[in-house]
Amino acid sequence: ERGTLLASYCTGSFILAGAGLLDGRVATTHWAKGRTFAMRYPAVDLRVAEILTEQNRIVCSGAVTTSLNLALRLVEKFAGADVAAETGKLMLIDSNRISQAPYASRARDTQHSDALVARAQSMMEKSLQQGFSLARLARDLSVSERTLNRRFKLAVGEAPLQYLQALRVDVAKRLIETTRLKLDAVSARVGYNDLSTFRRLFKRETGLSPREYQRRFVRRAAAS
Repeated sequence: ERGTLLASYCTGSFILAGAGLLDGRVATTHWAKGRTFAMRYPAVDLRVAEILTEQNRIVCSGAVTTSLNLALRLVEKFAGADVAAETGKLMLIDSNRISQAPYASRARDTQHSDALVARAQSMMEKSLQQGFSLARLARDLSVSERTLNRRFKLAVGEAPLQYLQALRVDVAKRLIETTRLKLDAVSARVGYNDLSTFRRLFKRETGLSPREYQRRFVRRAAAS
C-alpha cells in the first residue's frame, strides 16, 4: 500500500498468493507447480508459461534460474534499460527467454490420487499413434464419458483431449532430443499424419516450431 515493489521467483509466488496479494492479478510460478497453484489460488490470473509477469508493482518469475531474468528486470526498473542490458551482457544472462513452455514436461501429471484417471493416462500413453475417442476410452474404462471427463479435469486440470495433445507434444520433444528421426516420422509416432497440424500444435504448446526446438535443445556430437 505504501508503494513497495514485491518480487518472487519459482514457488515464492505461493507465498504472495497465500497472503492474498495476487488476487485478480497476473502471476507465474515454476511450470511443474502450475496446476497446484491454479487449484489452490483460483482468483489469481496465472500465466504459467511466462518467464516474468508484472502488475501493480508485483513481479513474479518462473523456475529458479529465471531469478536472473527477474534480477535484470529490477535493474531495469531502478537503473534503466541501458544498465540492465549491459548487466545482462556482463553476466551472460539470456534476456530473450520469454516462455517456460519449451521446458515443461507431462511427467508430473500423474501425481494425483485418482486411479481411474491414472489408468486413462496409461492407456493414452500406449496408444499415441491412434486417433482419440473419448467414448472408446470411457468404454474401455467401464465408465461414462461424463464421469471420465469430470474426474480427469479434477485430477489433471484439463479435459482428456487437451491432456493428450500436450502429452503427444511432450513425447515428440523427447523424440526430437534423443533420436535422428525426421519431423514427419516424429509427427506420425505421436499420432499426427498431417505434418502441418503437428507443427501448429507443437508451436502452440511450446512457443517454438519443431525446427526451432531442435536447434535450441538438441546437442550434436562434436566432430572428431
